[in-house]
Amino acid sequence: MCGFFITAFGINCYKCGSYRSQEDCNNNRKETECSPNNYCAIQTEEYKSVSGYEYNYYQRDCTFHLHCNGSGISKLKACMEAKGTECSFKCCFTDLCNGSKAVLMISTFLMLTCVFIGLIH
Repeated sequence: MCGFFITAFGINCYKCGSYRSQEDCNNNRKETECSPNNYCAIQTEEYKSVSGYEYNYYQRDCTFHLHCNGSGISKLKACMEAKGTECSFKCCFTDLCNGSKAVLMISTFLMLTCVFIGLIH
């Protein structure tokens, strides 16, 4: 039942981007409706090269559910394979859940609970 709701209907997520910080991104966020089979995500990329070049980007948006499952196409995996990069990519699946870190932890727990219930039935 948990999975049916996620795939049958799109959820609402916050959307923003910033080169300054997640806080700056969060302060300028807008609500957006995601396509079915999408989750909400918070992404952080901080790149520092040996030559001193720095690139930081912070984003909140919808993302395809397969980007969240730790598989070979995981956005976090791709970011972490780049040398000199620190990455964070967190997903959640309830309306507007990518607005705060505390809600993300609860949403992750709920998602795992739904997966567990699906496995035992």
